This record gives sequence, C-alpha cells and structure tokens, in this order.
Amino acid sequence: MDELKQKKNWVRGILVVVVLALYFLPLGLVNPFIVITILPVYVGYPLVALAWRKNSIKLEYAAYGFLLVSLGFSLFYHVQWLFDIGGVQTSSSTSIFLFFFYPFIAVIFGLLGYLAGLLAGFFVEYVGKQNSVEPEA
Repeated sequence: MDELKQKKNWVRGILVVVVLALYFLPLGLVNPFIVITILPVYVGYPLVALAWRKNSIKLEYAAYGFLLVSLGFSLFYHVQWLFDIGGVQTSSSTSIFLFFFYPFIAVIFGLLGYLAGLLAGFFVEYVGKQNSVEPEA
C-alpha cells in the first residue's frame, strides 16, 4: 500500500472515531444536534481531500491544522458536558444549546488552526526545497 493511501485511511479512520465520539458523548443514543455538531468534519474533510488532490504539503498541513484545532475544541466541550465540568450541564436549563452554537465557534477556531498549519506548511516546503538544492562544485 502506498504512503498516500495509508495516510488517507488513517485520516478517515480518525474522523470516523471522532464523529462517533461526538455523537455518543453528550446525549447517548439520541443526539438531535449531530448534524450541526459534526460541522468541523463537514468543513475539514473537503480541505484534506483538496490537499490530497493537489498533492500540496502546505495545504495538507493547513487542513490538518484546521481539523486538529476544531475537533480538539469540539471534543473539549463535549467532555465538559459529559463530566459537568464547571456546571456546564446543570447550571442552566438552556445549556443544551451549546451544541448548536459551539460547532460554529469550533469552525472559527479551526480557521486559526488552518492559518497556523499553512504557515507550518510553507516552512516545511521551504526547508525541503533548501535541503534538496545541491551545492555547485
């Protein structure tokens, strides 16, 4: 199996596990907000697929930055809800609506991760080009 195909399988597997976690963590088997809750995956996976199609290191780093930050934030607020950290679940009768608003905030944070990943990708690409240039003798 070539390296790109293996990488694609890893990313897809991780995204499936994260989506399942986002589905089951907050409300058990019935999660009416799942369509909105996995918004970072809806936005992030096409970014990864575009990077793979273009075979671009900087776009791949940017997409991974988006996914890392946005899904990290999503898992963070789900764990807060699950364990009632800071009274997130019990302090308000409308606290369930955080599952409606937080995915949009996660996408905004993901855009910051995208920019950080893009910068890292530029750096990796630049260093790679510098190391591949052979000195003239």
